[in-house]
Amino acid sequence: IAEPEAGEKLQEVEQLDACWQVDVVYLGVAYGNEKYARPANPRVCIAVDKESGHVCSVHMLEPEDDEPSGMANLLVDLFFRNGKPKKIEVANLIIADYIADLCKIADVKLVQVDRLRRVNQFINRLRHIE
Repeated sequence: IAEPEAGEKLQEVEQLDACWQVDVVYLGVAYGNEKYARPANPRVCIAVDKESGHVCSVHMLEPEDDEPSGMANLLVDLFFRNGKPKKIEVANLIIADYIADLCKIADVKLVQVDRLRRVNQFINRLRHIE
């Protein structure tokens, strides 16, 4: 968070009794259009409520988008729209590194886990849509 005022506003956001699982996932499907010379393997930033399995937000990244900004933007938007969870779980240390400062500023506990069951369930369903 570049501006101190934004950090202060994040601290004031309502804290939900919730745990979200977040990740950046490659969908494993190729898509192409006239904008890109070759097919792209899309990535999505995703946040899922651990208890309910409700998908809080999904944002597809363009090939030129960077993951740290995409994940931070997704979370900041969610915090201001819905409130912030007490805890966020990640399975990937790189993702944890992307959002560690944001979680610290927002007073959200960041925990590394072995598996993000709810994220995996959603992605598996998404891959099987015909």
